[in-house]
Amino acid sequence: MMPNVNISSELFARIQSFAEPLVDTLETVMSKALDALAAQSGNTSNAAKVRVYNPASAPNLTFTTVHSVIVDGHRLTPAETYWNNLLRAVLKKARRHFSAEQISKQLICNHVLGQKEGGGYTYLEDVGISVQAAEANKTWKAIYILAEAIHLAVEVEFSWQDNPKAAHAGQSGKFVLQW
Repeated sequence: MMPNVNISSELFARIQSFAEPLVDTLETVMSKALDALAAQSGNTSNAAKVRVYNPASAPNLTFTTVHSVIVDGHRLTPAETYWNNLLRAVLKKARRHFSAEQISKQLICNHVLGQKEGGGYTYLEDVGISVQAAEANKTWKAIYILAEAIHLAVEVEFSWQDNPKAAHAGQSGKFVLQW
């Protein structure tokens, strides 16, 4: 049986400010917060349990929570640690190497050149592309293709949620792209 915890509406509002709509639960946001605290205090007790996966042939990432992201030596904030935010960061880096049209030809997830509103699209003005949020597997594949094309260093730590449908429920994983 799971314990019931009462929190103030103010604290709940703070927690919501770090949640990605339609993705995070209270538990996943709290897990990310605790991971960030552990990393800040140098507590790496979970580090030995993290399995490094081949980023070119990723396991099923459905029901995963991203805990840490480093792109080109820059660590994303805990509030940014989501698959779709990582894709946006990689798109911005790719724009330094390719035109929006060239990126569009390589981008495998739903996107539109120029600005598109609604339907889960986010316009990246500095890239010139609107990209639609997608599920983790497709998003990672798009990230990998672009990162490979520009030889971008990316490191992602994640874990599978305790869900019977998760590929590796309760386990942690990591991708490391170094060219």
